[in-house]
Amino acid sequence: MNLQSLGLVSAAVAPAVVLLGGVALRPRYPYWSQPGLVLLGLVGGCLAAAAALGLETLLTMRPWEIANLGGLAFFTLAGVGLVEEGTKFLALRGLLWLSIHESYDGIILATAVGLGFGGIENVSYVLDMGYDVALARAFTAVPLHGMLGVILGFYLGQARVWEQLHGRTHWGLLGLGLGTAVLGHGVYDFLAFQSSPVAESLLWGGLVGLVVWSWRLIVLSRSWSPSWGGADSPFAEAFYVAPRLVPRSAWRAGLLGLIPGLGQWYNGEGQKAGYLALAGVLNGLLFVGLWWLVADPQTALLTLLGWGLLLGPQPGEFILALQQSPVLIIVGMLMVSLSLLGAVDAFWVARNNRFDYLQAPALRVRWLESLALAYGGHLLALLLLVLVPILGGGGGRGQDQASGSPPPLVFDLVSEPTALLGHDNRPAGQPQGQDRQNRAARPEVKAPATDPALGLQTKPQPGEAAQTAQGVPHSYNDYISGELRRAQDQYDIYFSRLLPGEYTVVQYRISSTGEVYDVQVLAEHTNAPPQVAQLAIEDILRLNPLLPPPTQGREVVVTELFWRYEQVGTPESLEDQLSRLSDGRRIEVQE
Repeated sequence: MNLQSLGLVSAAVAPAVVLLGGVALRPRYPYWSQPGLVLLGLVGGCLAAAAALGLETLLTMRPWEIANLGGLAFFTLAGVGLVEEGTKFLALRGLLWLSIHESYDGIILATAVGLGFGGIENVSYVLDMGYDVALARAFTAVPLHGMLGVILGFYLGQARVWEQLHGRTHWGLLGLGLGTAVLGHGVYDFLAFQSSPVAESLLWGGLVGLVVWSWRLIVLSRSWSPSWGGADSPFAEAFYVAPRLVPRSAWRAGLLGLIPGLGQWYNGEGQKAGYLALAGVLNGLLFVGLWWLVADPQTALLTLLGWGLLLGPQPGEFILALQQSPVLIIVGMLMVSLSLLGAVDAFWVARNNRFDYLQAPALRVRWLESLALAYGGHLLALLLLVLVPILGGGGGRGQDQASGSPPPLVFDLVSEPTALLGHDNRPAGQPQGQDRQNRAARPEVKAPATDPALGLQTKPQPGEAAQTAQGVPHSYNDYISGELRRAQDQYDIYFSRLLPGEYTVVQYRISSTGEVYDVQVLAEHTNAPPQVAQLAIEDILRLNPLLPPPTQGREVVVTELFWRYEQVGTPESLEDQLSRLSDGRRIEVQE
């Protein structure tokens, strides 16, 4: 190994060593806790990484067809999260289970396994991609493996202590630890595999939240471990002095409980109220988001696209299947059941004076765990009964494949404009828009209304007037213009270097799935300098990918003029013809 490779390996391993020291070092004592077992945990993590690599290789021998966010979520949870966290779980159970004697031992050893896994994984990345990747992963992937180890070890440590006390396995704690780690890993990869600003913000926010939660679990687990100055067991009954009982009206509590969390807040059960309110907010957001996709798919999809999110190459088919599925009914039933649960609980508690603040904190958690399991079961049912069949291509219940119903996302290819506007909303042609041929010009490539094979429509569809009033384009041409304006700063760079009288004509193709390719400058119709014309190409490449064109599986060729809204070229030349079209763009459907 040369000096550079040694430096890369050191950079890859260093974050794991630092984080492991923070977890395993005893602040109150001048020595390490079980150094031999910690080393065995690191070795177990390396073995888990090798096993995970083999399993992932087998799972990806046939490439996964990830067509939308749902498919990506399934892949990151089942193909990555379950495999990697499952191998860590097996390493702990197989190599280190009998070495756990108190709660915090589970965190130390699980973190060692996680950081051993993350360190080996990081070495492979860093040797391949260099120091920049080492720096990025030092703050993301490696700490993630360590924090997931903390979560897994927190529950496994408790399960081992329970087993020592009662002589039987606590499968609930084992499953909760593994499931939480798999979910955390899957969500991280789901966000990391996307490049949108929304996903990136959620990723960093999630990592910060995971840091806070992991530290909370470390402090709590140490309080249950005698070697760290804590109690004998997490299951020991603590002495608790209850506050004074405050009677409440049962009927008022029940009525308020129809709003998740409000009845519990009235009863003085703050912790329970917070969890129910959070579940209610999640239900509401889920219902509103699904209703938006079903009721107004075009606005929803364009908004998601603006956030960098895409529901796959055929979003129209996905929305159609979603519309014909019982997804809104299931989520609505979930909301109703949660409201009834809150109302019944608030009424029963107030009537019988069984407020949770009269119990020790450890006993209150049981109700919350039951709620979390029930809520998770509802969401799992939603996933299995509705979303999996849709994502698998089966569609929703009651879908008639032979009905020929058009997808809910409908674009005209080119709109019938009332005013021809350029990319920055200025009138095309003359600066004041007074040129009569510009005002009266009709797009030359308008799709024929009599060609049903193309599935194109030249008249506005029902609801398009309202969509247009909201600023949502109903033509594919206007949609492309809107996407160009999203990167206005980069787009303005081209015009800042374009001299009066100069222009560029760019031609590119859009596939039936929305992929932009074969972008080129038509030199015989361009007088801008090559370095300026290249900026126009970069503007077009930034569009990739777009929503699929409304051409029933056919690709389109787009010829576009980048100019300063003045007369260009000789009469009847290509550039002259383009300057008289909406946004200087010609769209042709390929046979």
